[in-house]
Amino acid sequence: MFMFKSLSVSRRELEAIANGDIDFETGAQGLARNFNTAHVSGSADGVLCMFELAVDDPSVVIFSLIK
Repeated sequence: MFMFKSLSVSRRELEAIANGDIDFETGAQGLARNFNTAHVSGSADGVLCMFELAVDDPSVVIFSLIK
C-alpha cells in the first residue's frame, strides 16, 4: 500500500477519477505524464499500468499502479 501526501498531484488526479470528475482514460494519461515529468532522470523507460479495482463496498475505490 502507498499513501500519497495531501498535496500530491497524483492523489488529486486519482481522486478526480474516483469522484467521476474526469474519466479513467484521461486521468490515467495525466498520471503517466506527471510521473514522466517528475521522474525523467530517475526512472527507466517502460509502461505505467493503472487499474481501477472494485470491491463489495461501492463507496471504496482502489487503484493499482504498476511501473
